[in-house]
Amino acid sequence: MDFFAQLLADNPTLALIYQVVRAIAILLDIALLGLGLYAFRELWKLRPKFVYNPERWQKYVKPKKKPAELKTPVVANAWAKIQARLKDGSADALRLAIVEADGIVDEVLRRMGLHGETFADRLGRLDPEKYATLDRLWSAHRVRNNLVHTPDFRIPASEAAQAIAAYEAFLKEAKAL
Repeated sequence: MDFFAQLLADNPTLALIYQVVRAIAILLDIALLGLGLYAFRELWKLRPKFVYNPERWQKYVKPKKKPAELKTPVVANAWAKIQARLKDGSADALRLAIVEADGIVDEVLRRMGLHGETFADRLGRLDPEKYATLDRLWSAHRVRNNLVHTPDFRIPASEAAQAIAAYEAFLKEAKAL
């Protein structure tokens, strides 16, 4: 026998203390293992989700549709409604016309195969050398953002007409109108 076993055999009180300490150590081991598993499970819920996002790489892919395919009756009908709102001339009609024109251009950009989370992301993927109206389109989009995000923003009819003209010029340049 080794020294420790002999000591326990000779002293029953020490043997009892050893058994109690051993039982407490085993219970602590089990409790710490459970706590560790619980912490792991809770941290697993907080882990970042690694998801394959094909849109992230779409900026390197050339647009899929030809400009001729962008010209649809839906775009023409929607544009006719915008022209009617512009002729109405009321402040609400002008606001709505600009917001709808922005939506039409956004849809055309999507049909061109440009991907992004926002209109500005898609617009930023256009080649400025290919589209001469791009600067005017950015200005019109800024007007739209002011209309939507600034509650007391008022726009004169002439400025609204310029914004609508910028949207129309881009749609014609993209051969969607």
